Amino acid sequence: MRVLVCPESFSGGLSAHRAAQVIADGLSSTSADFDIRTIPLSMDDQIIETILAACPGEWREAVVLGEENTSIRVRYGLIQAGTAAVILPHRVSARTFGSPDMTSFGAGQLLKAVLQEKNVARVFWYLPEGTWPVDGGVGFLQALGVSLLDPNGKSVSWAAGSLARLTRVDFRGILPRLQQVEVVVAYPTPAALLGRQGAAWHWGSRTGANLITIERVEQGLSTLAQAIQRTHGGACHTLTGTGAGGG
Repeated sequence: MRVLVCPESFSGGLSAHRAAQVIADGLSSTSADFDIRTIPLSMDDQIIETILAACPGEWREAVVLGEENTSIRVRYGLIQAGTAAVILPHRVSARTFGSPDMTSFGAGQLLKAVLQEKNVARVFWYLPEGTWPVDGGVGFLQALGVSLLDPNGKSVSWAAGSLARLTRVDFRGILPRLQQVEVVVAYPTPAALLGRQGAAWHWGSRTGANLITIERVEQGLSTLAQAIQRTHGGACHTLTGTGAGGG
């Protein structure tokens, strides 16, 4: 029997790698008929390293905007003979809740760097809790060429606190390479974008933000959702999972 062991870490106890080994040892001691493989879900560079060893694959590096708005060097993995990439957006974006520099721009830069790999046709992207700024993916989109415009056709940004002026989201400048790849996204929460279970209230309350800050972020996300719906139709912000990864 083939068995895949992939636990997360046990809070205040075992690491994911140690837990996986303990479980594997326990199974092995009960029967010689188990074909066991371990992939501990440590949700950091170690999980990508485990995947690269199992597939196998290799590391690549990119320089992107980091948490303190400074350039940092981050890694991603290539597997399946370089046709697929594995990304964990760890440390790649400023994410202090409600701060003026809250942006996912670095994460967009990371995907853009991955798409420069000519053979990549599929990207596996995981959004673990607490690693993404609650900006509705605005910075992420901007890094990929999407324009956020006010009524006069001028660009607005989350960093400037100007989403209140947003009226249109223009995808015409988006990176053409995206049309040639499949992006598979995994996320831990089924919450929709807005509301008490959505991105702003969920993460704001967990980080100790005050009510005014949470409501301001919520209003920004609502304005963004309305602009996308007005421009492209459909209430995408009500879909399951749109509250994950900072929206």
